[in-house]
Amino acid sequence: MRVLHVLPGLGAAGAETVVRNLCLGLPREQITQEIALSTLPEQFYEPELRAAGVAIHRTAEMTGARSLVAHLRALYRLLRSAKKARDPYDVVHCHMDYLNGTNALIAWLAGVPRRVVHSHIAVSRAQQPSRAVRLYRAGMRCLLRRFATDYFACSAEASRSMFPWLAEGKRVVLLNGIHLDRFAAARHTPEAIVKTREALGLPTDARVLIIVARITEPKNPLFAVEVLAETVHRCPEAVLLWCGGGDAAQLRERAAACGVADKILFLGSRRDIPELMAASDCFLLPSKWEGFGIVLVEAQAAGLPCIASDQVPMLADAGGCRFLPLELGAAGWAEQIAAGLQNGFPERADPARLRKFDVAEMCRSYASLLLDT
Repeated sequence: MRVLHVLPGLGAAGAETVVRNLCLGLPREQITQEIALSTLPEQFYEPELRAAGVAIHRTAEMTGARSLVAHLRALYRLLRSAKKARDPYDVVHCHMDYLNGTNALIAWLAGVPRRVVHSHIAVSRAQQPSRAVRLYRAGMRCLLRRFATDYFACSAEASRSMFPWLAEGKRVVLLNGIHLDRFAAARHTPEAIVKTREALGLPTDARVLIIVARITEPKNPLFAVEVLAETVHRCPEAVLLWCGGGDAAQLRERAAACGVADKILFLGSRRDIPELMAASDCFLLPSKWEGFGIVLVEAQAAGLPCIASDQVPMLADAGGCRFLPLELGAAGWAEQIAAGLQNGFPERADPARLRKFDVAEMCRSYASLLLDT
């Protein structure tokens, strides 16, 4: 079976990590997986995937309507050329949110028999999109219903958000998987933990909060800085590590205005996330909306208690999470975080519940969905 994953890029984010783990976790003699990207510059996971022999194709950098047409044309040519070469794609698996609708249409026009659309997002209950956005989503849903053959999602919430017409029994949830052992191993190396904290310049008595997320609106970064400021008032030893790409200028300004500019370290995209988590005391995820929240699983595997917003699906909870409403405000969040930092958090992940998120289990489920149906 030959599968083409269609993605906007290969940065260090949730959907991209899922595709990376699928491509590296399944034997190629079982399922040959390739990737088509609409981002031209090389990104985080690309060198690793190329080294593993995963073919990576490029369509067109998408910056507007005209470039979207260029992307769709390039995708069509790629699919048709494979068919003419008598080595056609059996499956096109789309990971581009609502643009999955147009990708599914192109795959249908190119004669690909199976067109999987994958929802990695769940729209916030508090979000109020403009009329134009509502019309766009309605149009894309029409394309999804007409041209997709399979509907996957990372959670029931993500499925209901993008595919509201599906009956509950028809929803296919493919749990995001991670390498649990790597995160668990990091917390059992005390010497490495000390070295990590020293390399970051952290005081020995620091109480370390960590966020692993790209700096974007859904991750609620300004609120996170306000939570840090309130936490520092109650626990002066608190510091925050922010791991993830994006423009941090506005966050730096807010941190300075809140008097905590020296309490937050912007580390960018990192390859040592397990080690950084192991060196921390608490994981934060104050998102406005999430499709799944795979970083919560990673943090729990690394032994961290997690404080997340109630906009994050509870599916990612293995016993180590506490979900707080955003309406509680920064001060309310800080009270609970500071109390946990000073007195200990009662939340502990259950290893048996974590095992269902192992990457091997995700790969087995994915192979079963493609090969057994």
